[in-house]
Amino acid sequence: MRSLARDVGAVSRRALPTSLVGAVASVTCVDRLAELKMRWIEVLDDLEVHHRTAWLALFDGRLASLVDGVLTLDFSDASKMAGTHGYERAEKPHFAEELAASIERVMGWPVTVRIVSDTAP
Repeated sequence: MRSLARDVGAVSRRALPTSLVGAVASVTCVDRLAELKMRWIEVLDDLEVHHRTAWLALFDGRLASLVDGVLTLDFSDASKMAGTHGYERAEKPHFAEELAASIERVMGWPVTVRIVSDTAP
């Protein structure tokens, strides 16, 4: 079954009414986030092979959103576990870059990774 986003992707965006362009972009983001969630284990496996330290820091982040090519990886729930996650390690910029590279290798499309956490006491 073909998705709406793929069908619309075959049509030039210039041919779409302005009101539909945003809707198509939104559907594409939702589809891509769902696709990424389905293949997340593959992405993590790739990250572990290429940069094990980044994998250790990022593997328990939650895929919160994917909007305009920016993936938000959320660690808000990490502090609720019995131990500490060490969120500070996850904030290293090169870890986000390594994850973005793994996503591109597995999924075939580029993203920018943004790491967030609710660090309030």
